[in-house]
Amino acid sequence: MKSLIEDLKKANRRLKGAITLKPTRIHKDAAIQSSNLLLSLPGKLFEPMLGTRVVTVKVQKIAFGKARLEIIDKPEDWFEFLREKNLTAHICNEKMADRIYKTALKFPKEVDKLLQKLLNNFK
Repeated sequence: MKSLIEDLKKANRRLKGAITLKPTRIHKDAAIQSSNLLLSLPGKLFEPMLGTRVVTVKVQKIAFGKARLEIIDKPEDWFEFLREKNLTAHICNEKMADRIYKTALKFPKEVDKLLQKLLNNFK
């Protein structure tokens, strides 16, 4: 659990770094990829709650929904992040990429909230 929390912190720092750069196409793409990596980590933290591996979007949604009871304030934000992650296959469409980028801008704040609760719960 501790190493997953550290991975989550590192990935969040990478995304924060990417979104502070001038929003050129390559920097937006980097932010989108960083947010994808970051989004894959919380599901692994929730696996013990579910008693199963979190490998599909459906299971991720269930995990975020259950985690809401304990550590996620607004799972609908996390569902939005998941939806956007699934659209990254269409990143060559610039309008779609810009939309995903705008969502990625909100992600670090939610991850910070999650990290604070995880750290408070696992001291």
